[in-house]
Amino acid sequence: MAYRKKFKGKHEIYVARIVKNNGKWEVNINSEPVSKVLGETDQRVPSIVIDKNDRIHLVWYGADSKEKSGDRQIKYSSSGDYGKSWSVWRNISYVEGYSDERLWQEHPDIATVNNNLYVVWEGKDKEHKNQQIKLSKSGDQGQTWSSWTNILPTERTQSRPTIVGDLAGNLHIFMYSAGNGDNQQIWHTTSADGAVFKAWENVSQTGLDSRHATAIVDNRNRLIVIWRSAIEGDNAFLEYSIYEGSKWSSPAKIADSSNNQFFPTIGRDINNNIYISWFETEAESNIPNDNPTGGKIYISILSTNNTFSKKTTEDFLNKALYPNFLPQNRTLGNFLAYLKEGKKLNIEIAFFD
Repeated sequence: MAYRKKFKGKHEIYVARIVKNNGKWEVNINSEPVSKVLGETDQRVPSIVIDKNDRIHLVWYGADSKEKSGDRQIKYSSSGDYGKSWSVWRNISYVEGYSDERLWQEHPDIATVNNNLYVVWEGKDKEHKNQQIKLSKSGDQGQTWSSWTNILPTERTQSRPTIVGDLAGNLHIFMYSAGNGDNQQIWHTTSADGAVFKAWENVSQTGLDSRHATAIVDNRNRLIVIWRSAIEGDNAFLEYSIYEGSKWSSPAKIADSSNNQFFPTIGRDINNNIYISWFETEAESNIPNDNPTGGKIYISILSTNNTFSKKTTEDFLNKALYPNFLPQNRTLGNFLAYLKEGKKLNIEIAFFD
């Protein structure tokens, strides 16, 4: 599990290893950060994946030094010994700013598909003043990376990509963008090789402000995507759609609530159950910029008729936020990581048999 934590006054990237020892769960954490940029600049938003050879691959974004604090690049490190040691970080594919501005590359997501590694992120470049979804590929376990490309550039901003691979080895990328309208929408594209992509397709379809997609492929090769929608002046709520090989189902609500629902996450367990989690709060939370300060976490399971069961929660998931399931958990029981409010924000883990 990857996360950020302050180290010598700035945020660095850490990885925790969760193991079962003599029937009890243990969390092992390295005392030193993986990133070790140590340039008096924050490192943020890690994404982690494990390939078929049990090598761990980690990406995040951050500047190289205090002098280049606005020039955030996508950084990479890997571990071949189950997280005990890590390679020295490097920028996978440097991007120059628009009109000589030192502008950021942010929110990377990494996936392993057909023994290749793919990283997507959002960022500006010399030709695009609005951030576009960029991609870089490695075919040698992260030793070398292809030069970045904008997969399907438009004149509008493209934000917060998510990448998954299906059972046939195809890539699927989701992001949000206003497209040709005023509100942000969830868009999807697919590629068989990471080089040629089909045109962006609007998945959310409703015209509501839609952001923060989370997606997964189940054991039947169905794509399931969930996102946050909002009506101006009203509550935020979660919607989902399922793709079974020909078209996306009409968007449907996850669960009714008078609260605001934020930041869904989706996971799959060893028995191929699809779990989702999110958190709710009565506070307005600066929608649509979505800046909630806490709430209560809920969990739901996708049923056989493609609807989600009644939401459930536990008392210990109160005063918590930002839940996260392990996306493809085929060997362990279910566990959920989340932030817990207190004198300080702490990361806690709940296990579900």
